[in-house]
Amino acid sequence: MLGPLITLPLVSFDPAVVTVVETVNHMAPLLVEPIRLRFTDCGQVNAAYWPATNALVVCNETMAQPTGVLRFIVAHEMAHAVIHQRDVPFTGSEEVAADELAALTLLAWDDEYDVLLMGLYFHVHAQAEDPTDPHPGDERRAYTLMCLADGSEDQPEWPECRWELARALHTWGRLLDLPPP
Repeated sequence: MLGPLITLPLVSFDPAVVTVVETVNHMAPLLVEPIRLRFTDCGQVNAAYWPATNALVVCNETMAQPTGVLRFIVAHEMAHAVIHQRDVPFTGSEEVAADELAALTLLAWDDEYDVLLMGLYFHVHAQAEDPTDPHPGDERRAYTLMCLADGSEDQPEWPECRWELARALHTWGRLLDLPPP
């Protein structure tokens, strides 16, 4: 397991860069090998993990997103890195698996707010589902994230979400050989 991948000198940084670096470092112990982190202009809000070059590319346009949305986007792409580096099996879409692992990682980091914020972001910006897009529809992603966050509450609003969270924690714990929470 790896420790922090990136250290920042003690100078003032853009808070968005700090958010990206903190999220990468938080998930670094799940990786097998270090990744490269790159920022570039893309013309849209986006980020991607490229297995061929073992790089996480964050579009500069993404850096203007609210902190919680930015943190989730980076955690989602780091989840792709974990899935590829560890050759994690999954059924269905890798995008669903990456959403779930990102949400669980942030919840383990006591960051329920960011998971809820990303769910709200998907809900507010929902577009018609594109059957050719490997990502699930925005409304499905919104519900899944909000359900996992709700399941972490002492008194969940949706009781079935406690079971969904327990199932996800158990499954990912087995897939990544992690101790039970």
